[in-house]
Amino acid sequence: MPRHYRLAPVLTVLAVAALMALAVPTIAPAQADKPAPAAKPEGQAIPDTPKKETGVDGRRTPVAVEHGDTDVVGTRMVYHLKELLGRSSLMSLTTKDEKKLVLAIQTQAEFTGRPAVSSIYSVAWLYSA
Repeated sequence: MPRHYRLAPVLTVLAVAALMALAVPTIAPAQADKPAPAAKPEGQAIPDTPKKETGVDGRRTPVAVEHGDTDVVGTRMVYHLKELLGRSSLMSLTTKDEKKLVLAIQTQAEFTGRPAVSSIYSVAWLYSA
């Protein structure tokens, strides 16, 4: 094996280390400029109920899930997906007639002789106005 092939991993590590050394001075001042979080006054009471978390700008994106097939594994997958969307802080599960993202899912049993073992699926995100 030629000698320069044996040096390639060493040169790669040295190049990454040099880039890291150059990046540290630019990252540190940016972190130092951030203001410290404001302290809470001692006399304030903590609310009994947790605050409802919403998306980045206070809104949650409505999402509808459409699934029409009857295979066992696919139905379980769609149910689990709906559960996750229901708990999401950025998306809300909806059936209303409004602007929303529609998640169209088609599933089918992969093996007809063993219907509850696995499933094949296709997923499409659609925008419904």
